Amino acid sequence: MGRSRYAANGHRRRQLRARLAALGLPCAICGDPIDYSLPAGDPGAFEVDEALPCSLGGSELDWDNVQPAHRLCNRLKGNRLHFALDGFAEALAMESRPRRGAGAGPAPSGPTMADTGGRW
Repeated sequence: MGRSRYAANGHRRRQLRARLAALGLPCAICGDPIDYSLPAGDPGAFEVDEALPCSLGGSELDWDNVQPAHRLCNRLKGNRLHFALDGFAEALAMESRPRRGAGAGPAPSGPTMADTGGRW
């Protein structure tokens, strides 16, 4: 297996990350301030987000394509182009909601195959 994107561009990526963090900007996704002192695994920690995701052709090293984000906001955005939250509290609320297919909540209502004699 080949080297990861980060391993191949680690030094340049760390420089870009440090430069972006030094600006102290708020989260580009939710608009709330970022606590740049939080450890990397914290949901509110600083991460570099690519406005145009790498999976859609964006560059992780292009200064015009990167923006600061909370770790949680960045995870919720995924590889979407346009995604916004109304504050970090909304991100936390979305995170605490049950996910589809997680087995939470009542079963969907409506006819089942058993109700129709096994025929749709």
